[in-house]
Amino acid sequence: MIALLLLATGCGVGDGSSSAATARWIAGADAICARYGARVAAIPAGVPAVRLPALLAVALPEVAEVARLPVPDGADATAIRAVISARADAVAAITKAAGEALRGTDPTATLRRTKALSDHANALATTLGMHVCGRARQGATNST
Repeated sequence: MIALLLLATGCGVGDGSSSAATARWIAGADAICARYGARVAAIPAGVPAVRLPALLAVALPEVAEVARLPVPDGADATAIRAVISARADAVAAITKAAGEALRGTDPTATLRRTKALSDHANALATTLGMHVCGRARQGATNST
């Protein structure tokens, strides 16, 4: 929704007008996502009480690292902050699902919410021009 709003107001998201600084930010974030993506892929499928904390152990530092990248000034700054915020929302949902699984509560509903938040974050990232961070990770929010 934010990306659509930005596109509608002509903020330059995804229209090829990204500055060199934005391109550098995207390259840095995509490199971080690639590194952590390999770690997610290495987490074996299993019961949510085991898998979700392992995912969280990867997702938290990834989002923190991306958030520490300096956001360049310009038209894409709002879109970049929206990507960071959306990814943080998805991690918050993983945190909730992990807690539910550890308490023995069925995390299915929270996992559906997590997938929706992850899909939203990926869409924002793709619209911005990110290639790795905008890709869905196979099984990242799947508990099996």
